[in-house]
Amino acid sequence: MQRETIIAALLVQLGQISTANGYDTNIGANVKSSYEYDIDDDELPLVNVFEDGASVPQSFGPEWLISCPLRVDVIAIGTIAYARQCLNDVLKAIGRDKTIGGYCEDTEPGDFEMFHEESGKTYVAVTVGITLKYMTDEWRI
Repeated sequence: MQRETIIAALLVQLGQISTANGYDTNIGANVKSSYEYDIDDDELPLVNVFEDGASVPQSFGPEWLISCPLRVDVIAIGTIAYARQCLNDVLKAIGRDKTIGGYCEDTEPGDFEMFHEESGKTYVAVTVGITLKYMTDEWRI
């Protein structure tokens, strides 16, 4: 399945986020897909990729152009400045290869947000929306 292959490649790409690879953070050490469990502090920072629905904006005979929105969440303990670094690192990682290993035609940016919460520690969260554009055989995702 193409979509599963693309998500796996995106997880690998986000997993490269480390200071050793030229990023500002090491959030790539813990990358998951649709992780929906209670998260313990020892799991942070966590990068979590959520799939939304998909649409077929164009059909080219026996092929479809799939438009697949995703949400990349980063949850961490830190300051707002650290949250900004996490946001920049996610954008930088995706921007380094918008074809996600050649599986996509393009990756389009979406909205992004930052949150923080004080609860004995300062928790920060970053949400980055992206849309993957890729071709499939008709009636396949």
